[in-house]
Amino acid sequence: RARGESDAVVTMSHGVDVKANVSGGVLQGLARSFLTSESFFTTQVTAPAGKPGDVLLAASDPGGIVLHRLQRGEDLLLTSGAYMAGDASVEVTSEVQSNIGNSLLSGTGFFLMRARGAGV
Repeated sequence: RARGESDAVVTMSHGVDVKANVSGGVLQGLARSFLTSESFFTTQVTAPAGKPGDVLLAASDPGGIVLHRLQRGEDLLLTSGAYMAGDASVEVTSEVQSNIGNSLLSGTGFFLMRARGAGV
C-alpha cells in the first residue's frame, strides 16, 4: 500500500485499487493544502491481496526524483511541493518553520512538511 499526491499516479497494473482520501483528517488536509501548496486529497493505492501490483508515479513539476528510505526515529523536512508519495507507514505533516530568518532568506517559505516513520 502506498499514499501519494492526488496528481502523481500516471498508470497502474490491472487490479490495483485506487482511493482518494484526506490524509490526517480534514484539518490536516486543509493545513497541507493552504500552507504548503500540496493537495487536499491524497491517493491511496493498494495491490490485490497476495498479488504484486505496479504503479507508475510522476512529478507534476520538472526535476529529479529522490527515493529516500526513512529509518525509525528519522525525520525529513521538505519544502513546499517536494513530497510526491510514500508507503503507508510514513506520516507527512505541515508545520511552521521555527526560525523566521531561515524562511525569509532561504526562499522555502514559512511552512515546511515533515515526513516521519520507518519506510519509503
